[in-house]
Amino acid sequence: MADAQPTTSVAVVPFVNMSSDKENEYFSDGITEELVNALANVEGLRVASRTSVFALKGKGLDARQIGERLNVNTLLEGSVRREGNALRVTAQLINVADDVHMWSNSYDRELKSVFAVEDEIARSIVQTLRRKLVGGKSTALVKPSTVDLEAHDLYLRGRYFLARRAPEPLRRAAGFFQQAIDKDPAYTLAWVGLADATALQNEYDEVPPSTVLPRAKQAALRALELDAALAEAYASLAVVHEYEFDWAASERELRRAIELKPDYPSAHHWLSLDLSFTGRIDDALAEAERALQLDPTSLVINNLIGVTRLFNRDFEGAIAAYKRTLDMDPGFALSHGQLGLAYAMQGRYDEADAE
Repeated sequence: MADAQPTTSVAVVPFVNMSSDKENEYFSDGITEELVNALANVEGLRVASRTSVFALKGKGLDARQIGERLNVNTLLEGSVRREGNALRVTAQLINVADDVHMWSNSYDRELKSVFAVEDEIARSIVQTLRRKLVGGKSTALVKPSTVDLEAHDLYLRGRYFLARRAPEPLRRAAGFFQQAIDKDPAYTLAWVGLADATALQNEYDEVPPSTVLPRAKQAALRALELDAALAEAYASLAVVHEYEFDWAASERELRRAIELKPDYPSAHHWLSLDLSFTGRIDDALAEAERALQLDPTSLVINNLIGVTRLFNRDFEGAIAAYKRTLDMDPGFALSHGQLGLAYAMQGRYDEADAE
């Protein structure tokens, strides 16, 4: 991985929920995600991906350790307190090298101005890191995809449960995304979320493909009807095609997603799987490595390195990759199962059975 230039890389550490209601965790996570997305749109600023930063949540790492894990020079951390319609957001920017606070601020607003707060924070960070990046322009960094705050709140709840990748959370995620759409039928990212949560039930919830895939495809297509340049929607459509074993259609949509958003790790991840299943192993390995470069702490992407090496019959390389993933999370069932497969393909049946 190439070293980042000084003061041009940042990781948004998950903001701490300071609300009296601990169920507001989804809201503080949502603000974190919105800031990641906003800063990722700034040319010349490298931003650690959402899954990378959330993988470190609750690990108790200090600034230097987080900076080393994510290969960034600066960290944005903060807290969110939401009480009724009152919102307080505190944020501070930290230089990883010496743990010095480069900037800090607090914002007391009404909940209706949450997008303005996110934009204000993002703009302050950009100006602090590299003033020339904004160049005096007034273009908003945070571009709300809905003006309905209730819809946005439901969307954040959906994202919170979608990340858990388990049967009941996926069903709840789909429900929240649908409620967000009911509030704002033009909410493109809610349609994307609905497509992902529905399609993934085919894998994680053992729901028949004939039940979930048509609904997932319909949601992804609706997002594209609303915004034909939405990279995430093309990737969601590609996931449906992969579950349908339509590799050509999947690859087409993923390459379109990467064209629109080159640094979107999920698109590289799914494209690697597509290339593996169609026998283009060298290309699959390259896409897997690119996904890992963009999202180095994602469990599913670290596991992907093992998958591509297993396809290449590099059993020792696959085993090493699965073990690295399990070092990050010993309870990650997917890597245990695939590690067992790698052992079995080497004839190491006792170890395979244990996994």
